[in-house]
Amino acid sequence: MSDQVSVILAAPVLDTILQKMYPVFNADQGRFRVASIAANWQDLERNVRNMKADVVLVEADVANSPQQLAQFLAAIPGVALVVLPPGWAQAEGTIRAFSWMRTKCTMNANYHTKLEKVGQAIQNAEAILIGGGAGLSASAGLVYSGERFTSHFADFIEQYGLTDMYSSGFYPFPTQEEKWAYWSRHIQVNRYDPGPGQVYCDLLRLVKEKVYFVITTNADAQFEKAGFVRECIFAVQGDYGKLQCAKACHDTLYDNEDLTRQMVVEQSDCRIPSHLVPRCPRCGEFMEPNLRKDQYFVEDDAWHQMSSRYSQFVAALGDKPIVLLELGVGYNTPSIIKFPFERITAQYPNATLVRINRDYPEVSHTNREKTIAFSQDIGEIIAAICER
Repeated sequence: MSDQVSVILAAPVLDTILQKMYPVFNADQGRFRVASIAANWQDLERNVRNMKADVVLVEADVANSPQQLAQFLAAIPGVALVVLPPGWAQAEGTIRAFSWMRTKCTMNANYHTKLEKVGQAIQNAEAILIGGGAGLSASAGLVYSGERFTSHFADFIEQYGLTDMYSSGFYPFPTQEEKWAYWSRHIQVNRYDPGPGQVYCDLLRLVKEKVYFVITTNADAQFEKAGFVRECIFAVQGDYGKLQCAKACHDTLYDNEDLTRQMVVEQSDCRIPSHLVPRCPRCGEFMEPNLRKDQYFVEDDAWHQMSSRYSQFVAALGDKPIVLLELGVGYNTPSIIKFPFERITAQYPNATLVRINRDYPEVSHTNREKTIAFSQDIGEIIAAICER
């Protein structure tokens, strides 16, 4: 695929599109090519299916609804959708729409070429370092907001005004009984009930014949459930499946599955029975999930062993051809994966950084020539690489 970007135009007012937008395409050094023009939904659907296009530029009322457009294009890898807002035909609206389109094009041009490059890099790699962030588990279906949140926590939403599972983890519940009613349900729906997400299974299929190591900020054990070797997974931020002393009086962690499930079964009116509130067996203090959210986070012997293995893995990379897969990593805790991966990529001469992130796919200037970035869904990209 060349550097030229193919665009499908879809709008009822074709004359205006041609007059206002087509000259802009041509003026940009021939970068944009109008692949097709669609006057209605049927034309759009037929043309998108039959032609390879990087961008679909569409006026909102071509489809019956924005959802219809999104669902249709979600099944077509590599196509970016730009929906023109009301008033787009005015000069200001046209410029704004074109600006949006150029941003989309930058991340979506050469989609298939980038897939080939990633596949080749992984095939040639002697080692693969995987960094898994929240976006990876979201791609697996473990979404912390929206319908998944409201369906599991309707009673807590009504009583406390909670808005999503992430912020709810910091909610100041008045009592331990209320706090653990929430946390037990949170842990069960994110740690114990879900099986391995398809994206994790595909990821393992992609790297299982390679020397690999995983560093993740996720506490849901999805890597382990999918079959990744436990000794190659460093869960930096903890594990929903473990309890610790709230004041970290000692560094032993305790499995919590049986207790968690009992709390969920016996809770009522957003409270658990008082006798189920967990207490530290050493000091008698309350207990907490083993999550890094304050200065009392417990790093036990296993944590330090995995930290050492991670450091040793990175130090041994040397001049080998290596691939760093940065998957769904944002800027909540960039010092754990995002910034170190940038440093490793810059430091090692034969490193390739693959960044897959819908919200933050930007490429740093330092590693511009060594980075392949995607703004599509992680599951879509990993599955596409597996099939090549």
